[in-house]
Amino acid sequence: MNDSDDSFLRCLSILIIRRMIKNARQKEYYNSHKEQCKGYVDPEKTRERGRRYRQRHPEVGRERTNRWRKNNPGKLRALKKQRRYRDCNAIGRFTLEEWNTKLEEYNYRCAYCGCELNSDTVTIDHQIPLSRGGTNYIENIAPACKICNCKKYTKTAEEYLSELESSI
Repeated sequence: MNDSDDSFLRCLSILIIRRMIKNARQKEYYNSHKEQCKGYVDPEKTRERGRRYRQRHPEVGRERTNRWRKNNPGKLRALKKQRRYRDCNAIGRFTLEEWNTKLEEYNYRCAYCGCELNSDTVTIDHQIPLSRGGTNYIENIAPACKICNCKKYTKTAEEYLSELESSI
């Protein structure tokens, strides 16, 4: 873990603690001023009411989820990839903006064979594969066509490029 991860975790911890203190103060105030707070809605009760509703009506949640998935295929794909990276214990993240910048750097071409990429053929390739200790930072990411990414498999970018050159 590097310094930026440590500072991020410290900031996150501080924010969580502040939120807990704020919630405790609000609850304490509400309990001591119930008559004055008639319009106030207790967030814990609201959450509990929502939980009960979702338990009684699971089909509504499924329908909402399916509708979101249908309307947001790109976001769904990104979430699935993030889940996979997290499961691989990969450190680092990159934003959609960084990915688009990386695509522009490569002129929307495959980093290995140079073919033109479009939304159907582009894949995110880890130059040092996650399975070999690579990170998920943008510096380790390159755009690749599906064919090259599949052929590369768990090789590093250098290994795959030397394999491509020797086959020519």
